[in-house]
Amino acid sequence: MSLARPLAAVLCLALSASLGAQTHSRRKSAPAAAPAADPNGKYPILSLEVRGNHLYTAAQILAVAGLKVGEKVVPADFESARQRILATGAFQRAGFEFKQDPNVAGYHGYFEVVEETQTYAISFEDLPAPEDKLRAWLKEKDPLYGAKIPVTQIFLDHYTALLEQFLQPLGFTGHVKASLTADYSPDLTILFRPSTPRPTVAEVYFTNTGDIMPSVLQGAVGPAAIGFGFTDARFRQILDASIRPLYEANGRLHLTYTQITTAPARNVKGLAVTVKVDQGPVYKLVSFRATGIEDIPGLMKWKPGDVANFDLVKGAQERFDDLLRRRGYLHASTKVERTVDDAKLTVAVVLQATPGPQYVTGKLTITGLDVIGEPAVRKLWGLEEGKPFNASYPEHFLKVIRDEGIFDNLGPTHSETQVHEDTKTVDVTLYFQGVPKKKPDAVTPGGAAAPPF
Repeated sequence: MSLARPLAAVLCLALSASLGAQTHSRRKSAPAAAPAADPNGKYPILSLEVRGNHLYTAAQILAVAGLKVGEKVVPADFESARQRILATGAFQRAGFEFKQDPNVAGYHGYFEVVEETQTYAISFEDLPAPEDKLRAWLKEKDPLYGAKIPVTQIFLDHYTALLEQFLQPLGFTGHVKASLTADYSPDLTILFRPSTPRPTVAEVYFTNTGDIMPSVLQGAVGPAAIGFGFTDARFRQILDASIRPLYEANGRLHLTYTQITTAPARNVKGLAVTVKVDQGPVYKLVSFRATGIEDIPGLMKWKPGDVANFDLVKGAQERFDDLLRRRGYLHASTKVERTVDDAKLTVAVVLQATPGPQYVTGKLTITGLDVIGEPAVRKLWGLEEGKPFNASYPEHFLKVIRDEGIFDNLGPTHSETQVHEDTKTVDVTLYFQGVPKKKPDAVTPGGAAAPPF
């Protein structure tokens, strides 16, 4: 049997818009001096290559494809491998090409893929097996298992089936479902959990609360927790957001929840959750400063040895944020950095600013005033073009106009800003409604309407 026809190069253009579409091209090549095909018409794979991959290694993709170097195949085996790659749900498109080696009887095979780019980390909840065991099982069964997985329905269905297969011998008789959630991370994750609804929180109780009355804690946590599906991780997040600040206002920086238990609520449907608290020791403040532009004194009144009240720190951070915006840093961000000395029970606090670019004042436009009122307002306007833009000033300015009674019959007012990112300038438009007329005794320019820096 001649090798020229069965070993002709075949190109599968599966990267077309239709995943099933194929185009085969046959190229003439000199016959190789090699033995005839085996009884089944198969020839060995001499090499395999993967192109276009970024999220997965070539070894992972070839493991899914099911072809190996040295294996004897017929051309149809490459199409079957392509179909197996697509069937994972991890790829948008896949194509293949195989060529005859000019010197040795066999094929050089190539796969080209386009991967699904929407991938997320995975998490587990309320499944009757340790997380490390579940991950080990998925890694064993799926060559494409990794730190993140695609969110396609095919892939998720495959993983829920694998998890059910693992859990059934452990007595799990339900179904596993997958969903995107932010419950376990600031970023979205793919959560695998039983398909049954979470039990809802109906009551919350606290014990060993220390400085703070249990009723105060119940009032703080109730709006966020009551009526929501319970998970231990999610409930701890609610506790951190609602009651930890209460203790940190008293310098208790190492609050812990030593025990969280659940039981059916007595009088309503749902769970009664009981939290045992350890408030920890009181920490003292040894230093406080703001950095990023300059050290800003006076953001918070304190002296060394004061209790580390993080309500006051939060207030200082809010004032720092406002100060930066009033200096033209419209995209500034700040964060609180703590340096805790557990041996001395002290904490040093730094407000760290990332100011970003500084914006300057641009053009002022005034609408709704007559030829007398508009010049008067322009004289009162306290922001100069080209100087740092004060983000809070336009509304402050309009409030002063109203409070000073500069106009009769003044209706609603508001301001709009237009930010020009290319020039880092901010134009302001002031809107006046009604039929406002300037009073003869209006305030003089630059008076109470001066910028509140």
